[in-house]
Amino acid sequence: MRHPAGGHRKPGTRRRGDLDSRRRRARRRTGFEVIEPGLVPGYTDKIIGPSRRLGLDIRNEYHAITGEPYSDYVGAAGLDVRTDLGGLNLSKVPKVFIECANMRNSGDAARLTSAAFRQRVAVALAAGFASFLRPH
Repeated sequence: MRHPAGGHRKPGTRRRGDLDSRRRRARRRTGFEVIEPGLVPGYTDKIIGPSRRLGLDIRNEYHAITGEPYSDYVGAAGLDVRTDLGGLNLSKVPKVFIECANMRNSGDAARLTSAAFRQRVAVALAAGFASFLRPH
C-alpha cells in the first residue's frame, strides 16, 4: 500500500521515525490553554458570551499569577474553542475547561509536582473566578 507521505507500508502500521518525531515534538511543546464551548445551535447559544468572558478572565489571571506561557501547540493566545466536548456543550451555565500544562513536556510536568506551583494555580483560578463574578 502506498502511504500518502510516500513509501510503502502495511495497513495499520506506523513508521518508527514518524512516531518518534511526534513524541519529540510533544515533549518540546509547552503552555496552558483554556477551552471554551463553541456554538452548537440549541445547546450553547445562551452560554457562548458568558463562557467567553469566563475564559478570558481565567486565562488572564492564570497567565499573570503562574507565569505559564500560552500553549504553543493548540489554540491561540491561550484560548481554544471546541464543539465536540459534551461537558461544555451540554452545560446550562457558563463553563470552560483548563489544561494547566502539557504533561508530555517534562518541564511542565515537573512544575505540577510542586506544591508551591499548585498553590499558585489555585490562587490563579480563584482570581479568575472572582474577576468573572465582579460586575463588568
